[in-house]
Amino acid sequence: MTDGGPPLAAPPAALAVLQRWWWLFVLRGSVAIAFGLLALIWPGKTAELLVLLLAAWMIVGGASPLVAVLRGDPEPRAQGRSAMLVALEGMLGVLVGAMAVVWPRPTLVVVALLAAGWSAGSGILQLMLAVRLRRELHGEWLLMLAAIASLVAAAVLFLLPTVGILSLSLLLGTYAIVIGVVIIGLGIRLWRLRPSGLRTR
Repeated sequence: MTDGGPPLAAPPAALAVLQRWWWLFVLRGSVAIAFGLLALIWPGKTAELLVLLLAAWMIVGGASPLVAVLRGDPEPRAQGRSAMLVALEGMLGVLVGAMAVVWPRPTLVVVALLAAGWSAGSGILQLMLAVRLRRELHGEWLLMLAAIASLVAAAVLFLLPTVGILSLSLLLGTYAIVIGVVIIGLGIRLWRLRPSGLRTR
């Protein structure tokens, strides 16, 4: 198995696993952009609609890494800690998305705090993954950018949880589109780093 670069401090399997999962980043980025466009197209709607859209983004984006882990190497250590960080981010998305779905009559404050908690957790995990891959992946700055965007969005939502529905829709929609574009860019970068014989898989 090749890791696409010279000997590295992190386990050689780490980048190889993520290269196999390039489609996962493209899928999650596409789901984020879809949510962002819907939030911008339908701004100012009810908190119930916004939380359902947000929950769908979290659950679909979160479930895909878990499926990838189940389809991968049966031994977690063979997949590497980088794969586990991606899986943890997925579990966080599914958990918070499920909470959003079952929450009775969510208010805007609830929506904002759920989104803030998820963004903060995702940002921290993305930052840990970027640091881990900094010597393996020249495109790790994309992960850094995604982490920074997530943490900034979380800070804004935590500090301004009482914004109106229109402002919250525009904020979440813009954040989703930015993060979606960045994650798709990372997926394409991972695909390009794969051995040429594997790019058709």
